[in-house]
Amino acid sequence: MASRKPSVRHPSHNHPLRGHKALAEEEIICSGCELDLIGAAFKCTKSECDYFLHKSCFELPRGGRGSAASELAAMLEAQREMERMQIELHMEMQRAKIAKKARKACLKLI
Repeated sequence: MASRKPSVRHPSHNHPLRGHKALAEEEIICSGCELDLIGAAFKCTKSECDYFLHKSCFELPRGGRGSAASELAAMLEAQREMERMQIELHMEMQRAKIAKKARKACLKLI
């Protein structure tokens, strides 16, 4: 009889989890932090369920779980907003330059 890896429970998921060694070619995303998952991990025991956790995410204190990912997501969103604002400012400056050139050209015609 083949031995099965023991399963464990985690408060972030309804099904039991089992140890898993994630390979880069599997292209797995951690369900806890939403980052690429390679190496020591936990995987849901249900074949129809696609739930994975980094070993380090599994071991986070209960209150801290997800906070690092939330902070990272907020930082990335702030960075995207800053880039969007810089693009808008650049476009506004270009429009102002074009308008200035157009005014000068119109004044020369008068």
